[in-house]
Amino acid sequence: MRRAHTIFTLLCVPLTQVYGKLLDSHNGQLLHLTSSTGSFCPWHRDYLSLTPEWAETERSPLGLVAGSCAGNLSQEICVYSNPSFGNSQGIAFLTSPKRAARLAQSTTLTDPSLHSQTERLNMVTNPKWEVQPIPGKGMGVIATSHLSLGDHVMSATPAIVQDSAIFELSDDEAMELRIRAVEHLPPVLRSAFLKLTTHDHAASLSERIEKIIDVNSFELDLVGDVEDDEGEKSWLAVFPDISRLNHACRPNAQYYFDPLTLTQHVHAVRDIHPGEEITVSYINAFQTHRRRQKKIASMWHFGCTCDFCSKNRHQIKASDERILQIQKLIKEFQDRTPRSKATPQAAELLISLYRQEKLWYAFYEAYTMAALEYSFVGEERQAIMYARLAIEHGIASAGPDDENVEMMRTLARDPRNHWSWMYRIDIREGNY
Repeated sequence: MRRAHTIFTLLCVPLTQVYGKLLDSHNGQLLHLTSSTGSFCPWHRDYLSLTPEWAETERSPLGLVAGSCAGNLSQEICVYSNPSFGNSQGIAFLTSPKRAARLAQSTTLTDPSLHSQTERLNMVTNPKWEVQPIPGKGMGVIATSHLSLGDHVMSATPAIVQDSAIFELSDDEAMELRIRAVEHLPPVLRSAFLKLTTHDHAASLSERIEKIIDVNSFELDLVGDVEDDEGEKSWLAVFPDISRLNHACRPNAQYYFDPLTLTQHVHAVRDIHPGEEITVSYINAFQTHRRRQKKIASMWHFGCTCDFCSKNRHQIKASDERILQIQKLIKEFQDRTPRSKATPQAAELLISLYRQEKLWYAFYEAYTMAALEYSFVGEERQAIMYARLAIEHGIASAGPDDENVEMMRTLARDPRNHWSWMYRIDIREGNY
């Protein structure tokens, strides 16, 4: 049975001059205090939510930052930190005491051996790339060696992880907590965080932190290996190293998230040559399982006008028409009724359209659909060929544990005993 001890200090105090902290632009360190305006009057709580094991040892993998809670009893957010997390990179969470207690029980935070098994985790430098200024983009990541499809680019854990419930706090309360979280990052990680882009000028430290989080956050559905209560909200995380990768709608690399280790992995999705910028798409078709089908195709073209800055209007129109045709084809593949117009030949067309649009990071989806369509009509060898291609691209784009990658493994091993074998033939003949 869990026991909890709560100490309340009913004290309302002025906002403690934190918004005027100066940032040394050279080394990214926090400097001295100056004046500020506003007030900050949350319940100040020191909260310990303990399992029997923690009660005996009085130790927890998450430490509450003193005086860092805001909100009220029904919706309270606090700052928790672990400076040794991720091969001693460190991490800070902004979340509720309830979710923090759940995180503190997770294998993610209680098994330090997890991260020792992750390839080149949180390495600042990598022999295959380096961070350089990119004209018109600020900083970016440039390949220094040749990268092939599936080659590892980087793996990183986040610096700041926010519970999305933080948006239910007032702006002043949320900003105070974010500043406290950044203050309690280890110096190297804090410096890396504060050097991230804001895309425009930030007049104060508080504004800089706000813009860094807005510009560089990734949405996560699951953090740790302990399931959240039904209906609880998602998380937002900032990965400083990965945020150095600039966005492209037709990227040459892709990332996926491992919730067990809180690690974002980046791999090449096509050949990348020395001197070429490594890019990812922040409009991520594979970021979550639950929303995958809603994101495919509908988001590719969003915000991608600059990809065509060198194209004339006829080329742009042709690309728009290809995107519309991709969307139409995907709807046909999703139709599993006898009326569906989907065929293996339509899947081949889809692959061709992906190739023309240079959607390398989404080839996984096209090959998966082709493998299924060939299996649906009993074409064994073609089904195996495309299943193997889907596996190769899927490991790089969505991760080796992705549910569709596993489905393709099963199909490639034994198509005739896969659920998809002869599906469209059988359903048209009324055998289902």
